[in-house]
Amino acid sequence: MCPYEDHPFPHRYFDGVVYLNLSSDPFAFPEAEWDRIVVELQATQPEVIEGEPVYLSLLARAAKKRGVKVPSVKAVILTYGKASTQHAARIAEVFPAAQVDLYGSTEAGYLFVGEAFKDNSRVIDANAFIELVPWRSELKDVFQIYVTTRDREAMPLLRYHTGDIVQNSDGLPSARSRG
Repeated sequence: MCPYEDHPFPHRYFDGVVYLNLSSDPFAFPEAEWDRIVVELQATQPEVIEGEPVYLSLLARAAKKRGVKVPSVKAVILTYGKASTQHAARIAEVFPAAQVDLYGSTEAGYLFVGEAFKDNSRVIDANAFIELVPWRSELKDVFQIYVTTRDREAMPLLRYHTGDIVQNSDGLPSARSRG
């Protein structure tokens, strides 16, 4: 589920990726829209589902209401925001696969990846060089993120300040949104 929309099925399928929603507000989806989405989910049998946690929890609720499970799913990628434990539990009921936190930004791309609700997010070194700059002197393990992207020709970023912070755990950075 993604926050972008408005393309019929053939135009929502790119290189093995299907964008399920036709509009960006799942809170306003009529039941017929959820019916279509669940049928497409069953038809495509994805191994990975990626989306904003609230959207994915609504998808899980719709699938559960229709008695549908998708056993092909091996990983659920939570992106665009941090999941609450309630959303994660609802998602796990229908998609009992590993949940992965993927942190990044539109400007910089994917920066950190780790298991959901674990303090083990790691920098995706192939995408960017991350600098951790002290945020506040009284918080010794909290840092601002500065990003220098790798292999970008069209819009490289050099020491881009994301506005987010990380908390250093066991000597390695883990993503925490400043929210």
